[in-house]
Amino acid sequence: MGIANYLSSERLPQPFLMARVSISLYASVRDAAGESHLEMEVKDMHGLLRGLAERFGEGMQALIGPEGGAGDLVVLLNGMNIDLSTWSRPLTDGDEVSVFPPISGG
Repeated sequence: MGIANYLSSERLPQPFLMARVSISLYASVRDAAGESHLEMEVKDMHGLLRGLAERFGEGMQALIGPEGGAGDLVVLLNGMNIDLSTWSRPLTDGDEVSVFPPISGG
């Protein structure tokens, strides 16, 4: 079996597979990126956040926070709010991620 066949086989553990995900950015997160929608290939949510910080630089890094922990950002995965401090599931092809700035109000 060639390496290409092995890599595409189901024997490869899920955490090593890259997923193509759709990302929507809103408000100040969109402003920091300079765009509102993009696609990325990543393994997991923390990789997605690190990728955004690397791709869009200082403004995005300030929003995401140290270590790619997302600071106070609100992140939805397929429409469901997720707690990044406990999130460990790998992303899968077709997942839709929405990233919002912290919610504030009075």
